[in-house]
Amino acid sequence: PETAVPVLLERAEPTLEAISEAARGVPVVLGIQRTEGPRIYNSLAVVAAGGAVTGVYDKHHLVPFGEYMPFGDLLARFGIYGLAANEGQGYSAGPGARLVDLGPLGRALPLICYEGVFARDLLAAPERPEFLLLITNDAWFGKISGPYQHLAQARLRSAELGLPMIRVANTGVSAMIDATGRVTDRIPLGEAGWRDAPLPPSLPETVYARLGDVPMLALYAALLALSSWRNRAGVRRI
Repeated sequence: PETAVPVLLERAEPTLEAISEAARGVPVVLGIQRTEGPRIYNSLAVVAAGGAVTGVYDKHHLVPFGEYMPFGDLLARFGIYGLAANEGQGYSAGPGARLVDLGPLGRALPLICYEGVFARDLLAAPERPEFLLLITNDAWFGKISGPYQHLAQARLRSAELGLPMIRVANTGVSAMIDATGRVTDRIPLGEAGWRDAPLPPSLPETVYARLGDVPMLALYAALLALSSWRNRAGVRRI
């Protein structure tokens, strides 16, 4: 799950080798932090046999004030370095959506935490993946409604795109979600465990995946035009 390994990626070679050995060579996806110069990233890494890192994704849609200070880099230009991303110990945003290759499972679109809330982040993928892969830490919400709401939003993303999702959360709810948004397997909130579950098949590309919000925006525009026309017609009758 998100930030599961409490070691920076560039210093984690022994840890990754141990994880790979325990997984018996099966690729492992994990949340980890990494640095690049003065910048810190909230990342997802794919670890293959021998601890080799075969893919990295950096979270690009960051939580304001929680993960970064808005306009921090701009403030740094005026000498206020304490609020900049590197000086304030905040994360830097990654370059954007990308796919990671998970071998026999195919290519996945990785999402970290609340990136799964924003449909446009998924539509920005360079190509259509075989499935969605979301890692998150919902421990901040405790056992109230937050984790369940976050799960419900993940189910919507699967249904919108017609793609299954593997969702892994530090404290739950972890779930396998099919391409219609139905949860096929889960680890409940607050329970430790593991699941050996088949990845549900994807569906043909949906209308939303092809056109995004365009049809809905067109409908709103048509309704607005109709309402305006009816109002003008009513004024003329009076």
